[in-house]
Amino acid sequence: MSLAFAFVLDPFDALEFVGDTSFCLMAECQRRGHAVFAIEAADLAVDEATPTGRASPVEMDPARGWVPKGPATVTPLGDFDCVFMRKEPPFDMSYIYATYVLEFAPAGTFVINDPRGLRNANEKLYSLHFPALIPESLVARTKAELTAFMERVGGSMVIKPLGSYGGQEVFVCRTGDTNLGVILDSVTDKGRNLILAQRYLPEVATEGDKRILVLDGEPIGAFLRRPSPGDHRANISAGGSPVRQRAYRSRGQALETAGAGDRRLQRQLRRVAGGDLPGRRQHPGLVVDQCQRAVGHPVDSIGLGGQR
Repeated sequence: MSLAFAFVLDPFDALEFVGDTSFCLMAECQRRGHAVFAIEAADLAVDEATPTGRASPVEMDPARGWVPKGPATVTPLGDFDCVFMRKEPPFDMSYIYATYVLEFAPAGTFVINDPRGLRNANEKLYSLHFPALIPESLVARTKAELTAFMERVGGSMVIKPLGSYGGQEVFVCRTGDTNLGVILDSVTDKGRNLILAQRYLPEVATEGDKRILVLDGEPIGAFLRRPSPGDHRANISAGGSPVRQRAYRSRGQALETAGAGDRRLQRQLRRVAGGDLPGRRQHPGLVVDQCQRAVGHPVDSIGLGGQR
């Protein structure tokens, strides 16, 4: 049965289709015979309690990402079988407003991820629910707290904003660095914003981190992300390189941890999520991917999380 899939995206002219998970998903939907539509997040609206989007029917093209198949029209979201929310952070008010609009989608339209889950599970803070799998961490905004934490964990830490992605504004800070003050001022906006600080793991620079996919509690795939020479960030969008890797070392450990992640992700309504485990902590995964409920098939060929 052919279905209609809509993808809520960033401005079309800013998208880079090479290596982008959204384009992989769209191409796979098309390959399976489904109709694919693209909607800019800014073109979402609510008309008399009916959520709508200015939807462009598209055909995926390996050389150009996609080509329009017809004019964009304002379409009720209820006309689609599934809506993928694929807008990137920053997690600002425009992002939050988009989730409010998506929450009006009727019961017959499957929204991935659930808008409530997108609002409630911050991608930086969420990992704190699994302290055994992450380095020592602190969420704070003052120089005094952040500096004291850095000394407590051995004199080096990595800091990152809570609402960003793709390695943006991620810094390694060390004792004695004369730029420490200005870095903290910049990332916290002079103490106005909370940030995440974690013990710096030097092995990440050589070993990278591992992106793991788990399907219904079963680890189904993984790859390493290795930083480019001279950079500490393993993010693919920041120049990191993907390397195929086994999903887990111990099946028993993997299933136990994946089960815990699965239960928490279900409570948070997160159906598609990514878990990145750094350095020597590359064991059980925390990714739950249940896209098959929308697609109607296993998703091993879609590559969720394997591109971005």
